[in-house]
Amino acid sequence: GRFSLTAPAAGTYRLRSERIGFRAGLSDLFELSAQENHTLDMLVDPVVVRLDTLTVSGDSRRCRVVGEQGLQTATVWEEARKALTSVAWGESGQVFTYEIKYFNRYFEQNGRLDHEQSTTIRRARVMPFTNPDANQLYERGYAIERGEVEDSSEYFAPDASVFFSDAFLQHHCFKLERDDDLEGLVGLAFEPTRGRDVPDVKGTLWLNEETAELRRMELRYTDLRSHLRRRNARAEVEFARLENGMWFVQSWLIHMPIVRIVRPRVGGATRRSEELWGFKEEGSQVLRVLGRGREVLFEAARDTTEQH
Repeated sequence: GRFSLTAPAAGTYRLRSERIGFRAGLSDLFELSAQENHTLDMLVDPVVVRLDTLTVSGDSRRCRVVGEQGLQTATVWEEARKALTSVAWGESGQVFTYEIKYFNRYFEQNGRLDHEQSTTIRRARVMPFTNPDANQLYERGYAIERGEVEDSSEYFAPDASVFFSDAFLQHHCFKLERDDDLEGLVGLAFEPTRGRDVPDVKGTLWLNEETAELRRMELRYTDLRSHLRRRNARAEVEFARLENGMWFVQSWLIHMPIVRIVRPRVGGATRRSEELWGFKEEGSQVLRVLGRGREVLFEAARDTTEQH
């Protein structure tokens, strides 16, 4: 393709080209003076990155993956990073308008849906809540556990900018993973390093092994005080690609147990225990993506907006 870029000032530059599934290309240095137009023909290495050739081997020392396994892990991370970069750029630059179905679902203890509240909104970001920054998440954790009579705990999920942060990369370990139930996908699993004593997250980024495209993220919470929350709290994010190559969050969901703390008297003594009252799911699904000219760039199939 042909692209036009505006440099911030005169100086010495080089261009980097990235395409998911292909090796990155880097130009030679070139000088650019004020008000100058510079034409650069850039050839990109056509060697396709194939993730289906990667082998996955177990290693309990997840932060010490070295050699060939370390190179393979870095390859998968690099492909996931490209998609996450696109997601972050699209939302921070408010490039698109998303038509979103935002919902809260409440389930009984046995998992039966009790009721659902939903609304359709338009906004420049898919995720409506504002996460603390990466350093705050590192210091305070990814969950705030509250609730005595009625649960009001908060859960956070790392977005693209958090994944790139030094705080996340330095305090999480990565390794490759496969799942027999997810044929055609290779996973980049992550978990907190040892010694963390605040609520954290572990999970897997799943990529298509033939195209190296990021498909979904599955997330669990660690180091929660409540065993019921620890067992049942989870989150998931689905990613999709527009025809113009940009990526966006097609849907996200946080599944939260509603826990009540009770203190029954047993033999004259008061004991603290937990009761699972049900579950709450908060999330959204993108119905349409609109460009700056209000043209429709993506429209969900009708059945993708229904409850699974």
